[in-house]
Amino acid sequence: MWIITDALRWPPTSNQLAFFILASLFFIPSLQVAIWSQFDTLAVLCLALAYLALRQERYFLAGVWASGLTFKPQIALLTLGLIVFWSLLDRKRWKLPLGLALSLVLLWGIAETLQPGWVGDFSLALRQYQNLPYQIDSVVDQIWNPAQGATILLVLVSIVVFALCRGASAEQPAFWACLALSLGAWWLVVPIIGMMHLVLMPLAVAFLLAALRQVKPRWYPPAWIAALLIYLLGLAGFIYGLVTPGLYGQHIALAGTAYKALAPFLLAGGALAVVFSVLRRREI
Repeated sequence: MWIITDALRWPPTSNQLAFFILASLFFIPSLQVAIWSQFDTLAVLCLALAYLALRQERYFLAGVWASGLTFKPQIALLTLGLIVFWSLLDRKRWKLPLGLALSLVLLWGIAETLQPGWVGDFSLALRQYQNLPYQIDSVVDQIWNPAQGATILLVLVSIVVFALCRGASAEQPAFWACLALSLGAWWLVVPIIGMMHLVLMPLAVAFLLAALRQVKPRWYPPAWIAALLIYLLGLAGFIYGLVTPGLYGQHIALAGTAYKALAPFLLAGGALAVVFSVLRRREI
């Protein structure tokens, strides 16, 4: 978190920075990852380091760090794919997919040495999810998604936005908004249980608020307030579900209403507003 906030020069004051870092540490998905001994937070570190390398135009290194997003691909697979797509649209960035590919081969080889046949084992474990007594749905599945139409639309919009912003550098708000959009859209379309995949949300919020502060300064204070209200709403739902006997076991679902459903929609919407504003002004 410090890597990203330092690179973005956001939040602008030390008090806001301290509050944001503290709130991120006590974010429910982050606590879940720690309690369940998961390694989803590798994605936080690797995305931060990949972004830092992009700012420095060290594209091969950015690809190496981006490989860390594949440890738990359900967290940011769309973001990883769109970063590669964005890099292919400019010849000087072609070292990024090269660094990513070499790193993935190396990671696969090391893991294959330690646990032969792990790819097949992983695929088998994924197929076993089909035998669960309940359906694993995405957020849009639960709202309205006939023939996966909403999923396809969100992914296509994200691809188009990255293509339109192909000229943006990693130092520009348009690129920050693209990252926030890709994360928000992915969290809406990925079918998944629980909220641990949202561990990257503080980074997405940082990207979006930093972009709004520069591109749409009038929107910035309301966006800060909205982010805080959603954070508190999810926390309140989590605590209420824990202490209410009739709702025991529903605390994750209650918190998920704010974090898993509402927050990604607002992230994607705010990111699109930034991108359209930048494109209208022809600032990239």
